[in-house]
Amino acid sequence: MPDSISTPLRPITPRASRRSWNEPVVRGWWISTVVLLFIVGGLLVQQLYVARNSRYRLQHWQRINAATIEKIGREGLKTFRASPEMLPSVISKISYVDAAGIKRELEGYLLAQTAALRPGETIPILIDPAHPDHWTDRVTPLPIIEEMISPILLLPLPLFCLVAVFWQRRRILRIWQTGIPREARVLGRGNTAVAPGSMVLQCVFEGPRGNRIVKVTLPRSAGRFERDDLISLIAPTQDSGLAIASVLYE
Repeated sequence: MPDSISTPLRPITPRASRRSWNEPVVRGWWISTVVLLFIVGGLLVQQLYVARNSRYRLQHWQRINAATIEKIGREGLKTFRASPEMLPSVISKISYVDAAGIKRELEGYLLAQTAALRPGETIPILIDPAHPDHWTDRVTPLPIIEEMISPILLLPLPLFCLVAVFWQRRRILRIWQTGIPREARVLGRGNTAVAPGSMVLQCVFEGPRGNRIVKVTLPRSAGRFERDDLISLIAPTQDSGLAIASVLYE
């Protein structure tokens, strides 16, 4: 049938509606949506766990108001000055005097400092009463928005993919409703990662406006198509590498 002849608007039947969700161009986007939602959800749970632990330490750990910095990395000279960007990457040695008057020494990373420090200066720390070698220099809670920054920054990605899912499905249904039925000859057969149970047929349209190659995806139960077999497709009114198999929507 010539492309210039329009076809009546086809109804979106339950069969066509279901099939449109399984077209690779749609399926790939909703798989990406699900994967990204798992990633964002995992980050959110992780950050909530970190925030909960941080607030637990503030409430239950012992606060030492003046722990002395003995060394930053290998440097113990009071003339040495370490930037706040350097402190989280080197092991620092600090000391404090406990309630019994005994000097205690600890080692670890200074992760919460916002100003440059030098050996000899004092900082507040929190110590786990049950395990005195567990400590942190974070003595004030981070704003909740700052603790959730990673999942917040990634949240637009699954939302974008979700929008793409519905846009691509609408595109497929538009082809079904307004596309032109045409015969195509099978050139080859392959597989697709987004639909392992399906086959991808590479086809070329028959007729005076042939030579346009399209790919169409069908479940393996639709039949075993070989090279030079004919298949009925619905093609968009404008040239595109996309087409759908009539038999899957009728």
